[in-house]
Amino acid sequence: SSAIAAFASRQWAARGVPWIGAVLIGVIVAMAATDIVRGYRIAVDETGRELETQSRIIAEQTARSVQAVDVVLRHIEEQFKQGALSKLNEQQLHNYLKDQSVGLVQAEGLAMHNADGSPRAISWVYPAPGTTANVAALPAFQTARDNPKIDFLIGPAIQSRVDGQWFFPIGRRLESAPGQFAGTIAARGRIDYFQQFYSDVQLDKATKVTLMHRDGTLLARHPAAPEALGKQFPSLDQLLASRAGGRSTTLLMSSPVDGVERYV
Repeated sequence: SSAIAAFASRQWAARGVPWIGAVLIGVIVAMAATDIVRGYRIAVDETGRELETQSRIIAEQTARSVQAVDVVLRHIEEQFKQGALSKLNEQQLHNYLKDQSVGLVQAEGLAMHNADGSPRAISWVYPAPGTTANVAALPAFQTARDNPKIDFLIGPAIQSRVDGQWFFPIGRRLESAPGQFAGTIAARGRIDYFQQFYSDVQLDKATKVTLMHRDGTLLARHPAAPEALGKQFPSLDQLLASRAGGRSTTLLMSSPVDGVERYV
């Protein structure tokens, strides 16, 4: 009986070796998979932190650039409301705007328009063209005209009908002394200025920088994508919805510009 028991024990041991090996292999595979998942999550978190740091720095620079333009626009707005500019003829107002625009490297010129959208004076051209420079049909002008609570706004990227330049308007609402809408004073935000700054930051070559308007349209991008300027992309809504819902704001999505999948 002892011989039979020893034989049976050897048989079970021989049969158990593959099972033990399989279990060990399964444990090793599970540990490797866990390490891979953990490593992936760590890499995503590090990528998210790096991208957020970079985007915060770029956003701060963008905000300061826009604020510098607004300082000039606010000064002109106050001068207008006080009546200091009403005495200037078109030539004098053109020279005044041209002087005020000196040093604004992030904007190309200033333009003042009447309440009907017709140009009153433009710093980069004299005399101001009539019909081609009328902005009454632009959504940004209509917003300034119809909403008294908005005194400062940035419009989506558009192409000038005067000289063909792409820009995004940075403007303020002008009001008469009684508080009635009297037109706008606006600067042409230089898209190439922001794109050049994003290039000078010298981020990783795989990193793309995109400046979006709140309405989801493209304002500037590095590398440049002129064919996408002014077009609306839903990716911004997805990012904003993620942030509003308290979820991660680092998402993996396909670029609507070149179709490449990236972390955003």
